[in-house]
Amino acid sequence: MLYRHDARRGEAWNFVHNPMLVVLDPQGKPSNLDALPMMWIWGGTAFPFSRAREEALWSESSWNIDLLADAIDPRLPEWVRDNKVICLYGGDDIDWIRNFTLSARAAAGALHVPLEMLYVGKRNQTEKVRKCHEIIHQEKLSHIFSARDYYDYVVYFWVRIWSMWNSKKKIGTTLENDRIMQEILDLLGYDSGETGWAVFGRGNCEMAKGNGDRVMSVLENYKVWGNRVDHPDKFVRVLDKELRVHHCSRLILPGQSGSTPDRVVCAECGKTMEKPRIEVCCLQDSKNSKEELLMKENGSWVANNLEETIAVSLASCFPLTKAHQKEGDE
Repeated sequence: MLYRHDARRGEAWNFVHNPMLVVLDPQGKPSNLDALPMMWIWGGTAFPFSRAREEALWSESSWNIDLLADAIDPRLPEWVRDNKVICLYGGDDIDWIRNFTLSARAAAGALHVPLEMLYVGKRNQTEKVRKCHEIIHQEKLSHIFSARDYYDYVVYFWVRIWSMWNSKKKIGTTLENDRIMQEILDLLGYDSGETGWAVFGRGNCEMAKGNGDRVMSVLENYKVWGNRVDHPDKFVRVLDKELRVHHCSRLILPGQSGSTPDRVVCAECGKTMEKPRIEVCCLQDSKNSKEELLMKENGSWVANNLEETIAVSLASCFPLTKAHQKEGDE
């Protein structure tokens, strides 16, 4: 692992801020200057962590719940096997969360769709997000992560998303012709919103997503389109069509060199987004402002959370036991 004190090697390997995992071949020469994204995304499956292995893994990957959620919850494989609709949702507006979970369950129940929901918070872990987690647990609004390891799993979810972006950029993939990169940007845009967002998936097939306002509007009006869901397997497909109605959003990306695309399209309408300049005072005491500033300057949010939870990455190929995870729903 390469950290800040390895200055000479850091310059040779283009090290700036984030921890790096440099892989050496049998001759001691670097075969991959940063295999950490691969480890976050695929765990031990990515061995021997070479560029060729990285490209091969992406060629085998598609945008589905398995790629998005990986092993963040040991119940996910069971839900996929049972052909249930899985919903991952986030945000820190507890009123929206209450309304959303109620509306989602009402629509799923009326249409006889088996639905499981899991709260994944926001990438900036504030006291507000922690409080949402507690209320969701107390009011049994949906599934949550284990209370003991909640912070680690939320960080794991969001760092994996950034790792996907960095891995794709590293192998030369462009935003314009790659669906996974487009989906990643959409999620980051939704997370930048003021309410919430949700992703629905069935097995490892269809996916549907939307920001808070749009998802609520569609779910609350399920009687308008529910007649097209004549079988539970059609729920996500029909929902996706309903969600694909123009409703623009904003997106906040870190200013880390090489990580921000020159051109970003809107997650909803497909038009090129404008790039306003945003300045944040570094002397503000607000935790939110401090974290946004770190992200704007150099992507330090990723760096800090990588260092704090690196053990999760190293052990990502060893899923949690069900007994351990049950704490989150007790």
